[in-house]
Parts: sequence; C-alpha cells; structure tokens
Amino acid sequence: MILVIEIIKNENPGIRTDYQIVNIMIGLGLNILLDFFVLRSLHKIQKFLGNEIIFILRKFFGVILLAISVKLFASNLAIVIDNLSN
Repeated sequence: MILVIEIIKNENPGIRTDYQIVNIMIGLGLNILLDFFVLRSLHKIQKFLGNEIIFILRKFFGVILLAISVKLFASNLAIVIDNLSN
C-alpha cells in the first residue's frame, strides 16, 4: 500500500511514464494474488519438487535478492553523496 501511495505522490514519474496508474494497480493486485496462492500451496510444491531442488532454488533466489539489494544500495548511496556535496 505504501508503494502505491509513493507511486501516486512522487514528483518523479518513473513507472508512471510507461503505464497508467490503473494498470499498475492491476499488476500489483495480480502479483499479490499469485503470491498468496503460491505461499498457500508451498507444501505441495515442496513435495513435488523435493528438498534438494528447494534448497537450490533458495540459494538461486538468495543470490538474485542480494544482487538487487546491492544495486539499490549503491544507487541510493550515490544519490545521498550527491545531495551532501551540493
């Protein structure tokens, strides 16, 4: 919810230049529904794939999450340093 408010309020349009707010809201809603159903059926998915595949997927997505967080941290740190120098 906070993300939606920030997208609507933010002076820097970002994603709003490519998509209308209605489309962004629909995409967020569909993402939340998909996450809910995946989390609800997680036990069945683990039984189907097995513990070894789940372990590999955890490591794989952990590396992706780490890369995204480092990118966000570096870009925001550059903005903070730029603002401090001005």
